[in-house]
Amino acid sequence: MNTLRLFRLELCRLLLCRTTWLTIILSLILYLFGYSIYQMSGLTTMAVLYLANPISLCTLSSTVLFSVLALYELNKTHKNHVEAITYSIVSPWTMTLVLTAGLIICALLTAVLGFLLFLPYTYQKLDLVFSFSDYFLCWFLIFFPAPVFGILLAACCYLITQRTDVSILAVIVFLIFSRSGAQKEQCWWQWSLPVFPALSDDFSNAVVFRIAFYSRSMWLCIFGGCFLIALLCLRRYKKNLLRSFLFGLRKPFTIVLALCLLSLGGSLLYFQPFFDSSPTDWITAQITHPEHILDDVFLTGTELTADITDTAFGTISGSVVYHIENTSGQPRELYFHLNAGYSIQSATLNDEPISMIIDPTDLISRRDWSCTLPADPEITLKLTYHGSPKIWNNRSTILLNTMITPTYIDLLSIHLFPVPQLVTKTSQTPFLANITLPANLVPVTTGYATEWISDNNDNTKTWSASDSGTSIMGLCAADYVKTELKGNRGTIPIEFYYSRKHQKQLEEMNAISIIEAAVAYCTEHYGPRSFAKGKPFKIIQGTEFMFGGYAVSNISSTLEESFTVKNFQDTAKGSTGAEVLAHEIIHQWWGLGVMLEDSENPYWTSEGITTYSTYRLMEELYGEEYAKQYYLDKWDSSMTRRKNNFYIRHPEYMDCLPEEYATTIRNEINSVYLYDGTAQLIKRAEELIGGREKMDSVLSQLFLEGGATPLYITFDDFLNSCGLTKEELNYE
Repeated sequence: MNTLRLFRLELCRLLLCRTTWLTIILSLILYLFGYSIYQMSGLTTMAVLYLANPISLCTLSSTVLFSVLALYELNKTHKNHVEAITYSIVSPWTMTLVLTAGLIICALLTAVLGFLLFLPYTYQKLDLVFSFSDYFLCWFLIFFPAPVFGILLAACCYLITQRTDVSILAVIVFLIFSRSGAQKEQCWWQWSLPVFPALSDDFSNAVVFRIAFYSRSMWLCIFGGCFLIALLCLRRYKKNLLRSFLFGLRKPFTIVLALCLLSLGGSLLYFQPFFDSSPTDWITAQITHPEHILDDVFLTGTELTADITDTAFGTISGSVVYHIENTSGQPRELYFHLNAGYSIQSATLNDEPISMIIDPTDLISRRDWSCTLPADPEITLKLTYHGSPKIWNNRSTILLNTMITPTYIDLLSIHLFPVPQLVTKTSQTPFLANITLPANLVPVTTGYATEWISDNNDNTKTWSASDSGTSIMGLCAADYVKTELKGNRGTIPIEFYYSRKHQKQLEEMNAISIIEAAVAYCTEHYGPRSFAKGKPFKIIQGTEFMFGGYAVSNISSTLEESFTVKNFQDTAKGSTGAEVLAHEIIHQWWGLGVMLEDSENPYWTSEGITTYSTYRLMEELYGEEYAKQYYLDKWDSSMTRRKNNFYIRHPEYMDCLPEEYATTIRNEINSVYLYDGTAQLIKRAEELIGGREKMDSVLSQLFLEGGATPLYITFDDFLNSCGLTKEELNYE
């Protein structure tokens, strides 16, 4: 029988089979359960809530469902005892290939139906942050390969064992094994669902999908090779497994193709370009790693030229000139830190070519390079480099804090250029940089204000950046809207950068004026954020992959989730979306400016003091009645509900609940303590010490001078500054 005609008939049979449609419908129903059952802990972008969570559960479940369907279909001939008749008409080899191909088409149909069915709802929920390309890739890169791999794995097991029960058990065990224990932390073990650290609403997810595509390609080669080898085990003429396999060896092309696929899969794993090779015990490695900073050789100037326009492949090319003063009077060994994915292509010292030595050991996504400096007092060293940044292979989570994509770039220090292990000669030592980027990206760099130099003829722009007294520079670039914030008493300029997707939204809620009011309030009551003269304070909307805000030099980021609809509706932070953003900006003082932490009081964090500050700001803007209604009364109400909670009054019953419900209750209680409880505590302290002005004096002193421990302010620091005790505050 013609193979193509047989395939068409087999596909039609599968599509008319109720078992096939039951598998498809169950897969799509489980997508709906993903909105609530499968949750990425702590990640709250709209794309995570309404796309990543459901597609993840749907992907995992469809792997098992299609494995069961494949085993059911493969065993049907044997179960009905029609093998002799069937295989007298069609060879078992052809029949198995045709059936497997038909099942893969059914998996593709499931992806197409899911894509079309959930598109309107996903578009409606994500609204202005909806990305058609991300949605498409989630269905056809994340979801579709999973049932295909389940089909191939189930077929491999069945062709070898001829047992459906053993085969489905093997599939489930392999799936559980890959997602538990040490394997759970290994990116390349995730054959069903690729590692999904998060999905960004406003910036690029290109790195997530690059890793997913690479992982899918690797496992396709591995499962494809295993499937071809399993085909050699097809039972022939009542032969057993070994004799059938020896009979199958008569097809040398199949063996060669299988070995090629397995070799390619192994090569893809061994030569993967995304993660470095840092040791598992990186803390010990970092402690024992020798310091190479020279104390008698100084950096007197840096000139960087970087081209970051090849964003499709995520590469950077650049050259950097270092002006060095050697006061030692003898040759010295100079070391550089550079991202492990980059290579130094050439080096010249005083215009003479020299060789660079590389240390092959990786440590937190970096490698060390070195060269020998002459005894000359004045040295000019030029390096050219090229590469794609590698990610630290941290086992707990994938930290995508370094990336080059078409719509988002984040490169700091060693990820931007080779950083010499030298101290600068003076605080005025210049750092000059010319950076070429795609025309659609707006750069934000540490140091002084970034200036546009030229539009190029290839849809790129060149920007000038500068700094002083430093040997490093950080760069973040995206489709940002830049706003100059007022209200900082003329101390330093403040620049606010946020995604263009939110421009209309922020304008409609008058958010910028509220943010400016928050800046003015914090500057007036607590003190200005301090930076070197002439360097603006740059607040940027960071990406979800940072897993928290950060501050480096004069750049401070606010969380991407701060701009989500869910966050704007978080009444713990404010009654409106604009007030929530004001809350996030106040974190630039409490949280990123000064850290609050107490090992004995887990609720003493920046959230409570920021909530209190937001209340005070709203009181100034809208009056006491407004602040009482939306803040004080709300705090009283939430704390009363907490005290009346059955599980608070009877904690012994908490252990009787399913873990999922118990965790939800604990999170709700902790949230009340973190925000409303601590804010109410500070308000009570304000009343006890004599009013708002005295509380402003206490908080200003803590912000400007810190606590007993320089790194953070403890609850005892706060009590001592107020002259209060826990008993006076009725602290529980």
